[in-house]
Amino acid sequence: MKPAHKQVARCVGYALTLANTDAWIALVEVLAHRLTQAERVSLAYAALRSVDPMIRQSVYQLLGDLPELAGSPMPPFGELQDDAAFWADIAGAEERAAYLMACWKRLDDQSKQALLKVLAGEK
Repeated sequence: MKPAHKQVARCVGYALTLANTDAWIALVEVLAHRLTQAERVSLAYAALRSVDPMIRQSVYQLLGDLPELAGSPMPPFGELQDDAAFWADIAGAEERAAYLMACWKRLDDQSKQALLKVLAGEK
């Protein structure tokens, strides 16, 4: 079994065990990062075929109504900057703006000035 598949299997087990929204949202990120699109489609197909057709139809409708959100950033597993960049890559513009504003409001004045210098290209 491929290492990525083992990681996915473990994370599916965690989501099933925790059985809460945050765990399932985190699983979305793991699936997107560790599986190919074809593997994710196959997994979705198998899961959807295993449920009652009426429930399946409800899922299709729900998916059509949901905005594409990355969810909360996951706890860092490696380098903080790399994990933050990964989350920013999968998050939509609206999510990135919301988190940016929330973080900005919580920075002290010295950190805000330092960040503004970096954004302006100063050292």
